[in-house]
Amino acid sequence: MSISGSAMRKDSHFVKAVWAALSTAVAITAYEVVQTAIFPHISRWQCHYITIGFCTIVGFVVALVILRRRELDVELLQHEKTNFHNLMENLPSLACLVSPEGKVVRWNSRFQETLGYSSAELRAMDGTETLPEDYRELVPKVMGRAWTEGHAEMEAAWLTKSGERIPCYLSGVRILDGNQPCVLSVGIDLSDQKRAQEELGKSEVQYRRLLANLPDVTWTMDAEGRVTYVSPNLEGVFGYSPDEVLGGDKELRISRIHPDDRDLVNRSYQALFQAGRPFDVDYRMRRVDGNWVWVRSRSLRTYQQDGVLFADGTLTDTTERKQAERINSQLASIVTSSVAAIIGKTRRRKDCLLEPGCGKNIRLRRKRCYRQTHFYAGRS
Repeated sequence: MSISGSAMRKDSHFVKAVWAALSTAVAITAYEVVQTAIFPHISRWQCHYITIGFCTIVGFVVALVILRRRELDVELLQHEKTNFHNLMENLPSLACLVSPEGKVVRWNSRFQETLGYSSAELRAMDGTETLPEDYRELVPKVMGRAWTEGHAEMEAAWLTKSGERIPCYLSGVRILDGNQPCVLSVGIDLSDQKRAQEELGKSEVQYRRLLANLPDVTWTMDAEGRVTYVSPNLEGVFGYSPDEVLGGDKELRISRIHPDDRDLVNRSYQALFQAGRPFDVDYRMRRVDGNWVWVRSRSLRTYQQDGVLFADGTLTDTTERKQAERINSQLASIVTSSVAAIIGKTRRRKDCLLEPGCGKNIRLRRKRCYRQTHFYAGRS
């Protein structure tokens, strides 16, 4: 920064003084040559008087120029210091200047208001007193590199007067405040970011717990049929671990679908991505133990992420429902084709009678006998 250029200005003043002296010597020499050539009749003493007067005038002018330049340099330095202090004051972060002894020598109003100390308290404090106990050795060690390397940064925390920790990202830069070397320490408040991360972590835990306890398996697949996500409850429902399903082994995934259902599943899945039609298919799937079970896979729509189309869906084990539908179908067939009465058990373990000629009431009675334990036919 410009405040750190004082040493360079000292060298610049010395060079300017040397050039001024050389210029004066050249001017005097030129003056004497011209004087000798134009005024040869002037005596030596008169020549000396004129030379002394000329040198005095030249020296006075040079002194005025040097003094004015110095005034301008002082004004510029003061202007730059004012700009620096204004910049430091209006930083959106906590900022302070730390001396080589570790004292806080200057700070912005945000630093003082956030930490809750008075100006007198801050002047009397060591810089490490604004840090929590677990950072009072680490921060000086890491940020100390700013004195030797010019810059250092780390994640730490401030400690307020009331004992509250404020997580922050510290950045330190070595500068000169006037002639005093300091480290400008700027801390970006990470409180909101930390809270957001904590809330996100809680939400993720809740989301994963919800997916793990759902009766349905949730999945994410791309247009090529690669499974990019599957909920952990897959193993409890179908016996496969998520690692066995995730990835690009499309052929292995298709091999778990019943050969008679593969074409239907493929056509419906392609229609989801190509025509935007909802994917809702019942098909048979082989469990890890080799048994075939009925499943219903559903997905409403696709979406694009990083230029790739994906679909989210659910997979439900419908084996019991399919078996119940098959029993109901068999029962309805017997009732409609036999002149015999069908006697079964209701859920309350009471006998029920399904009469062949009862018309619409047969559906109601059949539902009442839905979970029958046995039935037999008898002549009515």
